[in-house]
Amino acid sequence: MTPESDLPSILSAESLLLTLITFVYGLLYPELANASAIQLGGRQPDDVGPDRARVRQARGRAGVLAAAASVVGAVFTPPSVQVSWHFLRRLPDGVDAFHDYNTVATTLVLVTIGCFLIAFHATWMVNRLTGTLSRLSP
Repeated sequence: MTPESDLPSILSAESLLLTLITFVYGLLYPELANASAIQLGGRQPDDVGPDRARVRQARGRAGVLAAAASVVGAVFTPPSVQVSWHFLRRLPDGVDAFHDYNTVATTLVLVTIGCFLIAFHATWMVNRLTGTLSRLSP
């Protein structure tokens, strides 16, 4: 089990990584959303080559972001599962389960969940961009 004294360091590292990933996603999101909204609009599929390239580039960026968020979430899942299991084991004690409540451990679990939520949303965006690309392809 992860020593309780290591939890603040682990939380700091994961929080920093989640902040960076979220910042990059916030910067990229307008580009991703605009690329996913491209329509043929009466044009022939052969006339949208630059738009297809833009959608492919956006899809690649979203894929890299989804992979990065998944890796960060996966790396920090074991300590999050350990602290969650420690809490769930004490849950039958009722109110006494909260006697040793640890805000750092709770935040670690929530930050790990945040990593997976960003990964899920970026993966959803990859799927959306793939659909846009198929509409633009001949």
